[in-house]
Amino acid sequence: MTVPDLHHLHTNQRLLLEELLSRGAEVEIIDAQREIVRVIYRGRARYLIDRTTSEVAHVPAVLAADKFMTKRILREAGIRAPDGEIFSEDTLHEAVEFARQRGFRVVFKPNHGSHGRHVETDIRGEEDIERAVERYLSDSSGSGEFLIEDLVEGLEHRVFITTKGDYAVLQREPAHIVGDGIHTILELADTETERRAQVKRKQGSALCPIAIDSSVTHFLKRRGRHLGDVPAEGEKLYLRQISNLALGGISRDMTDVAHPSVIRIAQDILKCFEGLAVTGVDFMTTDITRDQTGIDYGIIEVNANPGLSMHVMPAIGDPRPVAKYLADVMFPD
Repeated sequence: MTVPDLHHLHTNQRLLLEELLSRGAEVEIIDAQREIVRVIYRGRARYLIDRTTSEVAHVPAVLAADKFMTKRILREAGIRAPDGEIFSEDTLHEAVEFARQRGFRVVFKPNHGSHGRHVETDIRGEEDIERAVERYLSDSSGSGEFLIEDLVEGLEHRVFITTKGDYAVLQREPAHIVGDGIHTILELADTETERRAQVKRKQGSALCPIAIDSSVTHFLKRRGRHLGDVPAEGEKLYLRQISNLALGGISRDMTDVAHPSVIRIAQDILKCFEGLAVTGVDFMTTDITRDQTGIDYGIIEVNANPGLSMHVMPAIGDPRPVAKYLADVMFPD
């Protein structure tokens, strides 16, 4: 059997295919750009698009991708999710009033989206809502539904869970730099991005470049800082509030210390989307090691096609074999 070159595939798909190849599967790359692959395993041929096969039920995957519907499904099941409403450009006034009633302690996010794109958490007034809507719509061909929902305090975690009960847990921290008393914030961010690129080239890593954009400059300005500032030696400075890895966040494995209640909640969430074999739960809590029934956790998103690399190659902590877990449920015995 000829082993295909997986170099040009997305990291998450490559990790799954490497696991399948190690089990003796035959893999044929049909279209690398569209991530279409044919897999023959245990005498059965299936097509993969990214990490998804026809075995994944369509309806729960669509529902999980709809953040408003996800919140409704979770709340009906007694699982804590932030209160929120869906709006559009035509109902901007209502969106502002909804946020005002909550003292603007809210989050703006597209109803459909990923990788933290257009998510705004640093909202303090009407202008911030209008700015977030304008930025989102300008990048979405002038249309799109969005959510305004209550801000959930705490640290963001990702819980990877399968129907077989396998799981992995990590904590995600927003992009940041540590000052040396010499270099500017921008220079430190560029240096860290280059360091991450070197790590990725040498040993592989889920670390992404630190994205410097208008959200970063706005975030710093509100805190009396700018990209040309020179932070003091040892000063830790966050560059944004959201912790998505695609924007430069850091992943820390927490699998061994997560409280069993975290896993039970994640299993209950997966049952809410019957037909999915795996999901990634974005879990907000002040302390992942404590019993979550006694503190105010919140589920902010559910992902039907969760990433693998952040668990396999965390920035801090032990790697977890989530590609194996995914293969086990997508290609069962």
